[in-house]
Amino acid sequence: MSGKAYLNDTIAAIATAAGEASVCIVRLSGQKALPIADQIFQGKGKSLSERPAGTFAHGYVTSQEGEHIDEVIALISRD
Repeated sequence: MSGKAYLNDTIAAIATAAGEASVCIVRLSGQKALPIADQIFQGKGKSLSERPAGTFAHGYVTSQEGEHIDEVIALISRD
């Protein structure tokens, strides 16, 4: 990559240690992070992009067909 073009990228990365665990943390960051999360997160109330920073939301990661893949807690963070 040249310059700082990567600064506008949206990335997803596993943020927990390798191995078996009951909890896994996935970090999604970048300008398109919340719109992407809105497409796969199903919870009660406002969409993730409409929630204020520093709040948690309980819900489910869903497939394109709307089936629940896993139960999640999302933490909203903004710059």
